Amino acid sequence: MKKAFILIMLIVSSIALFAEKKEDIFKKYTDEKYYEVNNGEIVVSKILEGVPGTKDEIYNRIKSFFVRTYKDGKSVIQVDDKEAGVLIGKGQYFKIVAFSLGGGIVNADHILRVDIKDGRIRVVCSISTMTNLFFIPGHENIEYEYHVVDYAPFTNKRSSSTKSVQLSALIKCIELMHYSIDNLEKAVKVGLIKGENRTDW
Repeated sequence: MKKAFILIMLIVSSIALFAEKKEDIFKKYTDEKYYEVNNGEIVVSKILEGVPGTKDEIYNRIKSFFVRTYKDGKSVIQVDDKEAGVLIGKGQYFKIVAFSLGGGIVNADHILRVDIKDGRIRVVCSISTMTNLFFIPGHENIEYEYHVVDYAPFTNKRSSSTKSVQLSALIKCIELMHYSIDNLEKAVKVGLIKGENRTDW
């Protein structure tokens, strides 16, 4: 009995410590402006200077990135305006976190906007909603979509998952948004495939 009690206390302590670490990470991201809240959306943005090539050459490289990145059924290129130098894609971060012993997952749709000029680009990645998806054997899956800034950690309200799951999903989303921008930067400067951006072939 005593061993069982000690084991339970260790598990509870570990969960509390893990939750505290997540809160510390979120506070750090907030304090360091690793993201911002703008018009009810979570936004990560970056301006890239010194991008090699003309506006049209940069556009072609970014378009290649979009075609390779936004290719599944849940992804789409929403705006493709070469003259204005604007590309906007919508994609999904799938299975950001799992909860309820794997019976539920959190997904989030994101928008990636790129504005292009000669030698520079501005990249803005944003999310406004997340979706909890529950898998119920023998029944239809249940989806619950919620507006991120209306729930924890921004308010005390929680969605159909726990506040801890919501916080984990938000942290992961912010990291994935940075990852998307970093991948785009690499594609524009180096190419997704080695030598892809070379013209001397």
